[in-house]
Amino acid sequence: MKPRVFVSSVMENFRAYREAARKGIIAAGGEPILVEDFPSLPIAPRTACLDAVASCDVYVVIVGERGGWVTPSGKLAVEEEYEEAVKRKLRLLAFIEEVGRDKEAARFVARLSDYVGGLFRTTFSGPDQIQSLIESALVPIDKDHGRGRTNMTKVLERLADTFRVDYEAVLRTVFAPEREGQLVDPVALESPQLFAQLMEIGHSAGIALFSYECSKEKEIGVNEIVITQKNPRGHRDTVEAVRLELTSEGVVVIDTNVTGKVHRADDHGSLDSMVIAEEDVYAELRKIFSFILTLFENLDPYCRYDRMLYNAALSNIGYRNLEANPRPRQSYQMSMRDAGVVPAFDHPRLIIRADLQTPDDEIKAAITMFRRRLKP
Repeated sequence: MKPRVFVSSVMENFRAYREAARKGIIAAGGEPILVEDFPSLPIAPRTACLDAVASCDVYVVIVGERGGWVTPSGKLAVEEEYEEAVKRKLRLLAFIEEVGRDKEAARFVARLSDYVGGLFRTTFSGPDQIQSLIESALVPIDKDHGRGRTNMTKVLERLADTFRVDYEAVLRTVFAPEREGQLVDPVALESPQLFAQLMEIGHSAGIALFSYECSKEKEIGVNEIVITQKNPRGHRDTVEAVRLELTSEGVVVIDTNVTGKVHRADDHGSLDSMVIAEEDVYAELRKIFSFILTLFENLDPYCRYDRMLYNAALSNIGYRNLEANPRPRQSYQMSMRDAGVVPAFDHPRLIIRADLQTPDDEIKAAITMFRRRLKP
């Protein structure tokens, strides 16, 4: 299946540029999507363009001397298309002509130049260069296109596994780069430097995935390192169990208990055996997203693996229900479902590092899906 590539630019006096872009996309093995090819549609042109962006895999924007039409929103038409591409997490490629610009075009170029997170940006002089530049930029993307299906299967398979923490409900998250490759040299999995890096990130104050008070065990497999934090109930009568697995391909699996961790009342043992607090799931997901962001920023500073697939699941639920702000009480409603492993989403979700930097929406989405699946 060919990657669909949307070409965004002004239309007036720009036909030669757009045709050069079309040829470059075809030469790279992609399917060019240009608005001039659209049939007559019973919808507004703006809607048609944004729908077309949403249907694509790659967004290419070409900016010359003019910004073009300003929409009722006060933004350029190409700027609205760009925002739709960002919203849809498309791969973004920007080509900026070396020419004087009007005010709106200069403003948009400044915005493109400030974008951080994997935006490919290059300059060119005239339409003759566009074809080869776009072809060169798209070839590696075309090679990667569709490979994410393999890692999607890996996410689903790993999500179905379980990590047992006695008497406690466990949250498992799985992250797999959409791009296949080798994030960590398999030989380096047993290096003291990598272990120290994982421990430092996991113990850092802003993340606190690990606890200094708990012992750790390290295990090196053929293509993975596994760190397990074991914490039998201690003087605070709480449990802080963690299992972290990192593979050479960059697949990360994190397990952590979401009951038995927060001491809410003297009889919190009864509460934990009957209820999973939404607040505790939120707190653990927040730690995990922060850990993943910091880990990939350290291992992949140039964002080669910017896009990844992820899912989360709850297991060992028992008779528990999911509640917001639970309080101890005399009686509890028992769940009679045979829950097994309960995934948040039917299919892994595509996220980028920007999602990890501001993860609230993703975390709330996961909790919303858990709430629906665990409804009494």
